[in-house]
Amino acid sequence: VHPDTLAMVNAIEEGDIHGIRDNMINVLEDVTIGKYPAVKALKSKFREFGATKCMMTGSGPTVYALFTEKERGKAESLYRNLLKNYKQAYMVRTFNDGWEL
Repeated sequence: VHPDTLAMVNAIEEGDIHGIRDNMINVLEDVTIGKYPAVKALKSKFREFGATKCMMTGSGPTVYALFTEKERGKAESLYRNLLKNYKQAYMVRTFNDGWEL
């Protein structure tokens, strides 16, 4: 699946956070997941905890999850779970200028 760049540009211009989320695609994930199953495992765990969106960054090595402010408790639970099993895990709050998923 290739990104729909025009749809992403339109979503950004319109401030459509759902459109931005729905058009976030990383075409390298399929290749990377085949070589590094840990990426798939992390994405599955993120979904298990209720992530709104989860992806691998660029060409890796980071996998991240997005949660809405309303889902903060789920994000905190995921973060605590990750700290038990991984050397590094971070939870940050983004600056979104009033956008809410």
